[in-house]
Amino acid sequence: MSYLRKLDSPDLNERLREAIHLLPVDIKQITEWYYFDNLTVMDISKKIGRSKLTVTSKLKRAIYYLRKELNPSYYDQAVEIIYGKTPDKISF
Repeated sequence: MSYLRKLDSPDLNERLREAIHLLPVDIKQITEWYYFDNLTVMDISKKIGRSKLTVTSKLKRAIYYLRKELNPSYYDQAVEIIYGKTPDKISF
């Protein structure tokens, strides 16, 4: 199940999709694989031939960009729905 399917707010879901669409291409692809296709960091690492550290770094950059693009309350709400944790408690 896609992480975004857990979001029961159509407005929030749409805002997240729009924000992800605006990410730099390399970060966007990794973010889509991680959140939409539910690939693990290890799976993505193998797929692109880069280290887990590189993938994690790109996901953290994605979070930085998304937080800047979205109203912080949208971002925080989405993270809590997806992970059941506040954004400051997330690790990959």
